[in-house]
Amino acid sequence: MEQQIDLQSYLRVIKRRKKQFFYPAGIVFAVVTMITFMLPSIYSASSTILIEAQNIPKELVQSTVSGYVEQRLQTIAQVVLGRVSMLQLINKLALYPELRETHTTEELVKKMQKDVELTPVQADIINPTSGAAATATIAFTLSYRGKSPQIMTQ
Repeated sequence: MEQQIDLQSYLRVIKRRKKQFFYPAGIVFAVVTMITFMLPSIYSASSTILIEAQNIPKELVQSTVSGYVEQRLQTIAQVVLGRVSMLQLINKLALYPELRETHTTEELVKKMQKDVELTPVQADIINPTSGAAATATIAFTLSYRGKSPQIMTQ
């Protein structure tokens, strides 16, 4: 014979066994709360840069930029994530003050390279000349993660 279990039955079970329900839930809640307060705050700043096609007709002005967008993005990434650019930003914005005395400049640059992320934004497009569907990079997002909200707003 099958028993019908309704909401009242569940409530009676919970009432009888409240220690088995609420103690573990309270302990898990307390542990999660402590962990969230002990972890450092991480802030992120990002900017998305749209890549536009040339607006001036090709007959009037010959383009000096050639190559695929992905290749140009790799070049931009090498310049932006290069040692010289990173070191200039670290010095200009006084980044990583707690690490400056104990770490070398190479370690600071590697730390910043880990904190900076360059992500291409792709979209499905239709090629106007051939009419074929393709995936193209239309923009890229440059992001930086850090611990100081003041530096992240600069």
